Amino acid sequence: DGNITSLVAIGTDITERQRAATALSTAAEFTRSLIGSMQDGFAVLAADGVQSDVNPAFCRMTGFAREELVGARPPFPYWPPEEFDQLQRNIDQAARNFASQHRRRVSL
Repeated sequence: DGNITSLVAIGTDITERQRAATALSTAAEFTRSLIGSMQDGFAVLAADGVQSDVNPAFCRMTGFAREELVGARPPFPYWPPEEFDQLQRNIDQAARNFASQHRRRVSL
């Protein structure tokens, strides 16, 4: 007869998901701001060797624009050609042996 006889509704509370997304966005913006304001050159390499970010100081140091560097793979355009092989070996070794040690302050 065309009349609606029942209705099923499902709701999902996404409050925590939204809070997590906001926190992640805030942390990412803080990191971008921190790296961007550094006076030292800073470049980020992804695990696959792709240069995923550089700060303005790095661009000034190398003379390349950010757009030329982000997404670049070794050999990077600022590497001297005669150093390609050694610099690639250095990156490969660092990737294999990367470790970070920290000490924790003992509570009183």
